[in-house]
Amino acid sequence: MSSKKPKLFLEYPLGFLHKAKYWIYPMPCHFEYHEIGNYVFAKVSAKGEWIPVYVGEGPLHMAANFNKEAEEAAIRDANYFMAHLNPDDIKRKEECLALIKKLPIVMAPKGMNTPEDIDLLKADIKRLKKDKRTKFFFPNS
Repeated sequence: MSSKKPKLFLEYPLGFLHKAKYWIYPMPCHFEYHEIGNYVFAKVSAKGEWIPVYVGEGPLHMAANFNKEAEEAAIRDANYFMAHLNPDDIKRKEECLALIKKLPIVMAPKGMNTPEDIDLLKADIKRLKKDKRTKFFFPNS
């Protein structure tokens, strides 16, 4: 993953007996171009608490450095990028959706996630599951 080896991680509970471990990287950070996963932009409060400002999924290098969310996160003083690898499209999007629901602070106006983000994730998950079923029944399609 990143050239800076993380020493800390944060676990987010996502459901019954399921937690996702997110490694914590100070910004800026570098990932290999092929690394895809879930991520959270966050900052630390004066009390030392982690405050997430955005939850996302996709190519980690682009997310951490070049997308509009990285710029907006920096404006909101988020100087940490929490991430882990998750190459499975459906699982990655489902985890992103679950984490947004578990962390309402990431929703606008306090955070950066929007209701449209949730709608897009739900639509993507539905489409991917349908595509997967179609390929199972019609492998040459």
